[in-house]
Amino acid sequence: TNINVQHLAILEKITAPRNVLTSKDTSTNPALQLLVLNDNDIEISDVSMNPALNTFAIENNPVSCIRVSADQLANIPLNWTKDAGDTYSEDCN
Repeated sequence: TNINVQHLAILEKITAPRNVLTSKDTSTNPALQLLVLNDNDIEISDVSMNPALNTFAIENNPVSCIRVSADQLANIPLNWTKDAGDTYSEDCN
């Protein structure tokens, strides 16, 4: 299952826990401040194009690497949560 939020440049919040999502693309949502995707089936996560993101939750997904920008990596917000084994990186290849 996918969620299509492309071309919604002023979108600020997405809350979609427990929805069997396999992917999401928020690269065209620069105003996004809150993204909750816990308990889905997401394998790839890239929030590097979301500079306003201050709340992010992605626990209980098969993702292991979360792509972020250099600025985000230097200042991971306190309201970002992930599984203990997951990592933040500028390059998840």
